[in-house]
Amino acid sequence: MFASVCNASALPFAVDGNKLPTLADVVEKIEHSIVNISTATRRDHQSGNSALDQFRDQLRDYFEGDEFFNRHFEFRTPDRPRRRRAVNLGSGVIIDGKQGHILTNNHLLTDSTEVEITLLDGRSAIAEIIGTDPDMDLALLKVDLTNLVEIELGNSDELRVGDFVLALGNNYGLSSTVTSGIVSALGRSGLGIEQYEEYIQTDAAINPGSSGGALVNLRGEVVGINTAILAPAGGNVGIAFAIPINTAASVANQLIQYGRVKRGVLGVHFQPLTQEMAEAFQLERIEGVLINKVLPGSAAEHAGMKEGDILIGVNGVKVTDGSQLRTMIALIRVGEAVNVEFIRKGEVLFGSGWIGDNSQKTIAGVDLSRRLEGVVFQNSPSSESGVLVASVERDSRGWRAGIREGDVVVEVNQQSVADVDDFSYAIDDPDELIVLRINRQDEFYFLAPQ
Repeated sequence: MFASVCNASALPFAVDGNKLPTLADVVEKIEHSIVNISTATRRDHQSGNSALDQFRDQLRDYFEGDEFFNRHFEFRTPDRPRRRRAVNLGSGVIIDGKQGHILTNNHLLTDSTEVEITLLDGRSAIAEIIGTDPDMDLALLKVDLTNLVEIELGNSDELRVGDFVLALGNNYGLSSTVTSGIVSALGRSGLGIEQYEEYIQTDAAINPGSSGGALVNLRGEVVGINTAILAPAGGNVGIAFAIPINTAASVANQLIQYGRVKRGVLGVHFQPLTQEMAEAFQLERIEGVLINKVLPGSAAEHAGMKEGDILIGVNGVKVTDGSQLRTMIALIRVGEAVNVEFIRKGEVLFGSGWIGDNSQKTIAGVDLSRRLEGVVFQNSPSSESGVLVASVERDSRGWRAGIREGDVVVEVNQQSVADVDDFSYAIDDPDELIVLRINRQDEFYFLAPQ
């Protein structure tokens, strides 16, 4: 294995006796903390009636019971369809050498039956999945190996646009590839990549295979987990995204403690603040979101918020839009204090409350739309995204639309929903037409309540 640095041309070691700047020391410090991740899935292969299939069946009959041939040729049996092995490649970052914890992207593990990690020194091991967070695209693995080199965690909150960064990963399966760039933007959201978004944007090249790798500063501290690229033509165009390490570390801590992530809720329904709304509320500029409902007993109610307030800040951070707000709240731990800043009748007010657990959150469908009368929704208690139908009154409008208890709503008007907040946010007008995509016992249906 080797480390490669993508450069357009070679530079001399020194000029006029002065040693040229180099990033080699930084790379050498962290390269052993980046691992190659290989995941395997087994997929049913539909057998046909070709001569090859018939020949395989004859071989199966002849060698029936032979362990060697059954294992290496994967013969079909009436109760065991022939399966093919698919392999995905990615990267991971060792964040705790003693415990063997490795942080990576969740999308690398989708439907995987086996996860293998390979170190730069050539050692490999099968990894255990400690937990996953599909909504943030993060996952935590554990391996039983000694002398692991953990990376030093930086502080992504201290990043500034223009900071130099390095991206390390296994681009296209090329181990320990290093690319360089700058921080192009911070707090990118609303991209539609994941349910919760607050990305670091960089022009450091991130290609297939480097997902789950590290974005590091020039001190060799990890500041982000590489996760996505914007590639309209299928190649790198200098726009890539990483999950801030402060966010990733918070998720990892919850996965270690609970095996899942407990999302926090503020307890409000809100809508975007338009120019017309800003003028109606006599605001000097468009900032924040408009609160249209405050849930009883919620952190927002304890903070003194009411319908019609304009929420402009959470814990000292300005609220720019609904997507950013949902991500901020989701990252606050359940039970922690939250400080809010809001505008009411032109006056700036402050309040505080305690973040609730979204797994217990419910909402009556009629509060969102008359077409959902008789239905009660709640956040799904499983790790899967979506909104669970907790109950449906027989002969109600929701019942007549075909909604049934146990259904999981995954889309509203072609917009993915992860929880009740997403669900209510997707319905702007209580009188508008609604198209729901539901999961019912792993079968998907579209419903249009009338």
